[in-house]
Amino acid sequence: MVLNQRSSTEKYLFLGITLLLVAPLAFLPYIVTHDGPAHIYNSNLILQLLSHPGKPVAELMRFNPEIVPNWIAHFSLAILNSFLPGRFAEKILLLSYCLIFPFAFRKLVLGFYPDARATTYLVFPFVQAFTFHIGFFSFSLGLCLSFYVIAKWFERNQKPSLLFVVLLTLLYFSHLFAFMITFFTVLFLNGWNLLCSKEFSFRKFSSWRQPVLGRMVAWFLVSVPALFLTAIFVTKEVVHSHANLPDASIVFEFLWNVRPLNALGLETEVMISGWMRYVYLALIIVVCVESFQKIRKGQFKILQAENAWLILALSMVFLFLVLPDDMISGGVIGIRFCLMFFLFFSIWFAGKLPVRKMWPAAFASILLSFALLFVKFDAMQNLSLMAEDLSTLSGKMENDKILMPLSYSDNWLFDNISCYIGIDRKILVLDNYEANQEHFPLQYNPDKNPYRIYPDFGIKRNPCIDFPEFKNKTGLPIDFVLLIKPDQMPDDSCTRNVKLGLEKYFEQIAETPRYHSVLYKLRTTPVN
Repeated sequence: MVLNQRSSTEKYLFLGITLLLVAPLAFLPYIVTHDGPAHIYNSNLILQLLSHPGKPVAELMRFNPEIVPNWIAHFSLAILNSFLPGRFAEKILLLSYCLIFPFAFRKLVLGFYPDARATTYLVFPFVQAFTFHIGFFSFSLGLCLSFYVIAKWFERNQKPSLLFVVLLTLLYFSHLFAFMITFFTVLFLNGWNLLCSKEFSFRKFSSWRQPVLGRMVAWFLVSVPALFLTAIFVTKEVVHSHANLPDASIVFEFLWNVRPLNALGLETEVMISGWMRYVYLALIIVVCVESFQKIRKGQFKILQAENAWLILALSMVFLFLVLPDDMISGGVIGIRFCLMFFLFFSIWFAGKLPVRKMWPAAFASILLSFALLFVKFDAMQNLSLMAEDLSTLSGKMENDKILMPLSYSDNWLFDNISCYIGIDRKILVLDNYEANQEHFPLQYNPDKNPYRIYPDFGIKRNPCIDFPEFKNKTGLPIDFVLLIKPDQMPDDSCTRNVKLGLEKYFEQIAETPRYHSVLYKLRTTPVN
């Protein structure tokens, strides 16, 4: 009875911490991430293409002809954006992730180790981590679904059903990385559990062949649609890589500094993120002491079921070392492997250590989570104010017009922030990196892609822009130009050409009230 009461109380503790870590975000007008503005903006474009698109959208945009991943987040945002303002749609999606992810991880841990409640608290620092702030919506939702699918598969004794076919197909459409991690994790756990079983023997192949192969065949069967879609995707021309393999010292630095926790690059944030390493080092020491005691007693075994998670964690490090950072048209792969290392590593402790020895690490993780939120929140508020600032310019523009944003800010989180201007209006924002990629739902029509017309557009802080060239190539004029942080414009030939073009073809019509951004409108006749 007392044990049940403690378990019930602990559930509320976990829920309460989850809500407390999410609550401050709910009060921000905008939850600004690096890629997030582009995601919610493209969800608005999806709605326009499905209904009555204006001329710029109809002529410049198209649905990706390939069956690509990354649809679930955009589809969810499009549904929400169909009856809610864009910023609320984005906020609901992000808050939902922040609530679901801890419980998905908890379900996975408790599915294998029902008493390891303390271990589940190690997830909290990783909820609002780098992948959250960079705006990996599809990846983040995919991880939630991944943990749920793995836990559910073993909970149902690996019996195939239509449910898993649907879930794994949805997982593909969430994110390819999450699907592949899920697929191979289940395969490996099956194989490792076989090696650890008492019945296993190479001499008695017939005794374990049927149950083991049956489970693997069952997993393959429910994965067939997702595997088929994956095969189609990776065999298309989207498979490419321009990145070098990471140096071993970089991989070590990522692990030592617990790099997934360092989201915004703030000095205090880096320091607090580094403290998490001591939590893991302390746990490693405790595991080593217990292992040494088992060795002395002759009870130590390498082939233990829980060691599967250690091998999975180390395999993430290996993949980090041997795979390029922009594999299969997606970028920033290394940090995802690093994140998965720490998550799998945490599950390993759940199987190795008793609950009482995990609680100090759990409380340390909770404290570090609140500390990280505290040091990041001021920067998040400033980003929200910047988004509010830019949204005031939306009313200065007419529908079915084209906006070219030029950001000269040295803050990397401003790269896509101009997309907020188009999340509730029929304004085509040219700096839309998604439409220039192969793995997103929408694309620019190849002959009207601004990134091809201006090769350094969206890449350099000071691109060389000849404004009339866009109309010459597309037949559509650039109606508005937005300069973000023009006071930070470098003094070079490209910048001088942009200024001359603005003076000749555009007139200033608005400026943001707090942050320095200036909006220009196309003149009816150029100034000679």
